[in-house]
Amino acid sequence: VSDPQKGINGFQFRISGPEGKQARLQVSTDLATWTDLTPTPITGTADIQDTQLAGSQLKFYRIVVE
Repeated sequence: VSDPQKGINGFQFRISGPEGKQARLQVSTDLATWTDLTPTPITGTADIQDTQLAGSQLKFYRIVVE
């Protein structure tokens, strides 16, 4: 994960996965329930933007590599 930034339209960053693997980017507000942020698994490098900012609610992100 690189270049995390909070912009006007949400939180954005770039992720890179290992060659030959797929990654799913997930988001949670409670560290117990995780939801995929991207509609399909990511291969290679992708620019991600989370535009669903929920006011002042904390959000946590994780990458699951398969």
